[in-house]
Amino acid sequence: MSKVPRHSRLRLVGLILASGLFAFGVAPERVQAAGARLDGVRSGRHEGYTRVVLDLRGTVPYAIEEDEAKGQVDVVVRGASLGAAKPPDLSDDPLLATVELRPKGRNVTVRLRTRGTPAEVRHFTLAQPYRVVVDVYDPKVAPPKAAAAVAPGPSAVKPPPAKPSVSKAAPKVREAPKPALAAAPTPVPVDAPKPAPETPKDLPTPPLAATDGKSAPLVAARTLDPNYVVPPPSQDEFDEFDEFDPFEEQDHAPAPAEKGPAVGSAEGGDVLRRLSIVRRGVFDPVIIAEPTHRLVLQMVQDALPHDIWSRLEQASEFMEAGKLDEAGEIYRAILAQHGAGEFGALLWTAYGDTRVWSSLVTGHERYIEAIDAYKRARGLAQTPPLALEFRLATAYHLIRFTHEATEEYERAVANNPGTMYEAYGEMELGKLELVEGKYFDAFRRLVRLVGRVQGDAKRDALLLLAEANYRHENYFFALDNYRELESNWPGEISGRIDTALHYALTLGRNGVYEDAIARLQQLLDRLPNRPDLMLQVARFYRDLGKQNEAESYYRRIAGDFDGKEPGFRARVALAEMRFSKEKGVERDEPLAEALDLVYADYKSRSYAAELLLRIGRIYLSIDQPKLALDRLNLLGRRFPESVWAAQARDPRDRAVVLWFDRLVAQGDANALVNFFRTEHKFFLGTFRGGYYHRHAAEAMTQVGSLGEAADTYGEASAIMITGPAREIFEVRRLQILFELGRVDEARQVIDSYLEEYPDGVYRAEALIAKGGYLERTDLWKEAQVEFDKAVVAAKDPVVRARALTGAGYCHWRLQEYAEAVPVYREAVLAWPADRRSSDEDRRFVADAYYHLALSQFALRHFEEAILAFREVVGTHPDAERVAWSRFYEARSLEQLGRDGEALEILDALAKESQDGLFRRAVEQMAAEIRWPTERARLAQRWKDGT
Repeated sequence: MSKVPRHSRLRLVGLILASGLFAFGVAPERVQAAGARLDGVRSGRHEGYTRVVLDLRGTVPYAIEEDEAKGQVDVVVRGASLGAAKPPDLSDDPLLATVELRPKGRNVTVRLRTRGTPAEVRHFTLAQPYRVVVDVYDPKVAPPKAAAAVAPGPSAVKPPPAKPSVSKAAPKVREAPKPALAAAPTPVPVDAPKPAPETPKDLPTPPLAATDGKSAPLVAARTLDPNYVVPPPSQDEFDEFDEFDPFEEQDHAPAPAEKGPAVGSAEGGDVLRRLSIVRRGVFDPVIIAEPTHRLVLQMVQDALPHDIWSRLEQASEFMEAGKLDEAGEIYRAILAQHGAGEFGALLWTAYGDTRVWSSLVTGHERYIEAIDAYKRARGLAQTPPLALEFRLATAYHLIRFTHEATEEYERAVANNPGTMYEAYGEMELGKLELVEGKYFDAFRRLVRLVGRVQGDAKRDALLLLAEANYRHENYFFALDNYRELESNWPGEISGRIDTALHYALTLGRNGVYEDAIARLQQLLDRLPNRPDLMLQVARFYRDLGKQNEAESYYRRIAGDFDGKEPGFRARVALAEMRFSKEKGVERDEPLAEALDLVYADYKSRSYAAELLLRIGRIYLSIDQPKLALDRLNLLGRRFPESVWAAQARDPRDRAVVLWFDRLVAQGDANALVNFFRTEHKFFLGTFRGGYYHRHAAEAMTQVGSLGEAADTYGEASAIMITGPAREIFEVRRLQILFELGRVDEARQVIDSYLEEYPDGVYRAEALIAKGGYLERTDLWKEAQVEFDKAVVAAKDPVVRARALTGAGYCHWRLQEYAEAVPVYREAVLAWPADRRSSDEDRRFVADAYYHLALSQFALRHFEEAILAFREVVGTHPDAERVAWSRFYEARSLEQLGRDGEALEILDALAKESQDGLFRRAVEQMAAEIRWPTERARLAQRWKDGT
């Protein structure tokens, strides 16, 4: 193998790898077929099998998934849409029952269902036009031959069938063995079998050789043993490639060993030794310098018959001339007969190269075919040849299969330590991480690499490292990277527009404004119509304190790009410069108003969404949550799918919270309830949802929406899940349910609470509520038991007084007056004196006195009853209850013989009462009291004769 000059090697690096990998800083164009779709599905019945053909517009990958239990085969076509294809008629087919078309997302699945009999499948592709062929046959019958029933496309170029991914089993990746240090064993001759029959000219190209090594071996005048182990290279052979090593130190070179036996000839052995160097990854850049087709020729030039040699030589000439399809056709024809062993691996790799280069040169997408070829080469070779990991990674990268590309690059790095492959593999991994937004991962990878490589490799790694730091906003470290690049490779930054721009922006981010402005103005000299550069210059002038220069740039942009986004941004900046020279509310509020005017001019533009977000944030910063909420809600309604709407979620959430708290502080119950209804979905999902629901439920109670309040307390209870807050929500909910008459629902809430919180803080309240439920059903004894439990459980004196009152009322209804009296007395004494100020508190205490007085009256303890009734009269806010207390006080006085006092009370009640029934009762009782006196007076008058 002749040595290639350094400049030629570097040119070929660019052809094979650099052109196939992504350029630094530029996103790759989409290489998959644009608008690929499934236009038709055809079927045909042949002897022993049924053929299904998928007509596709565009070359796309596919996968075969078999489910033997269900008797179905799925052909998953990736990256295609469903066109006018319809399922074929299979009513008379003995093997297939149905064909179903299932589009999903960007894939189309063609599902083949058999008629319950076991079946096997065979699949391949045809080109020009691109088709996927699936044969379904009975396993008892021999599998169908090559694609004889499908006519070839119009093109003379017949690409090999792309081997798709099949879900049954994935091929194992064979690890590259370490260089052998001992002398190789004597090769074992292999008998040459009979040559394979020639394919008829009227049929398409036969199927490619299998990757299991069972196809016909090479037919040669002198036999080439595919299992031959090449001895290690000499030190001179290592020295030949020293200039390509990117690392500063070499510690992996093996010691010279004895030269092994020749294969066929001394030259052939030398070529194999050189090939061994490449495959073992000792100095792999040579394989980038030497195209595969040359290595094939040099490897077997003395071990092939003349006809095959001449065809390989012709393929090599086609490759050099750029006739890639013609070269690929020759490799494919030779592979059909000689596709086994190391030679087959080389041929598969060469064929894969033709597919990649053809795709890059012509734009026809043949990367899937290249990937299949490289995988076959990997399966055939004991030691993966010819930078195979990089070739596979390149093909995967070009069709945006990022995960698979990453795996191959990582395999290249792991299998080739201390070589150019490791260095550029790390760089490509860094590029992938940059594309995926994993800036810190890229930084860690590249910062290690920069310290290990030298020369051009270090330059490329530094460019990537600077980009990683810039995107990760590590501007301080990015500035160091750019300055090192500028110092060691002066023309590297100025020759790249994006790099020069990022360098200038990095200078500005580090406060080096004057240098940043100067570099941006140099870029403007080269690109005079770039408003983004002008905006950056104005921004840095503004940061530098040169307001006049900044305003001049902004006015120029606003005039030159009026009605467009740069003009909009310039007007926003001018408004900021006018009103925000000093920070503070007095400046920010007019700024927001000024930006509102800018929005009025640009509201029909898509970039007005950014302005609405900016205005909302300003209003939020000056404690105007309602105004902020209005702008952010408008943004969400007008631009719901924009990136600005996504960025507005956090400030809008803050505005909602601030405005809710403002309404709570103002005590505006109606406004609070309406706002809660509007933002109900937000309050359900927020961390403080229980807090908001509690305030909303209290406001609903105030405005009379008791049913909604009960539901809101239920939602609050579900949000809180556990804790004291949830307990009080449950208790208040059941109290409202009782008030609404939804007693059965309230009983369920009570039982659930008492079971969940046997020692809960609000257990006494729940027991009181349960007692109240039993009172409603006239179960007085059961209710009294619950009230007694509440008395024991109560910690708060007011709650205990309520429980005592409930127990006393149950005794009174059961006519257990002797038991009721001490309970009511304890209830009155238990109620704190400082808690009797409100009407509700006074009503409760007066009711306790009232029933205490009635119990005393029933026990004929009239003196005590009179005292208790007078307490009711003096404290109870209810006029009716006061009237009845005075009535019973009069009756108690009458029982004590104090008729005059009783009559005085009754006469007053008769005059004051508006109730006719009550007034008649009062008058009747007064008459009864007066009757003995009146009778004695009448008797005296009768006696006196008057």
